[in-house]
Amino acid sequence: MPHLTLEYDTAAERAGNLSEVTRALFNVLYGHDAVPNKAAIKVRALPCPHALTGADRQGMVHATLWLLPGRDEATKSDLCQQLVDEMARRLPEVGSVSADVQDLSTAYAKRVL
Repeated sequence: MPHLTLEYDTAAERAGNLSEVTRALFNVLYGHDAVPNKAAIKVRALPCPHALTGADRQGMVHATLWLLPGRDEATKSDLCQQLVDEMARRLPEVGSVSADVQDLSTAYAKRVL
């Protein structure tokens, strides 16, 4: 916890360096008070080669952040806005930039070496 999945289409891939975007989003999470443990952060980027949006400018990136339950709505909203701001800053040509926060289930389990 937390897990961040970044979905992106081919237009977004052409618009910027997704490795740098992934690292920047990792830093957004690590810099937030709600995420005190750097070792717990996991960020991955997944291509969506067959994506379509209704935006006038094509291109889309969407971040889904999964957190352990217990964060208030203000904290979740702040995290989402910071993620959107960072993606928009690094991918200004992308037409659709969005983020959402979900709570992990109580069944969540992990092993870290």
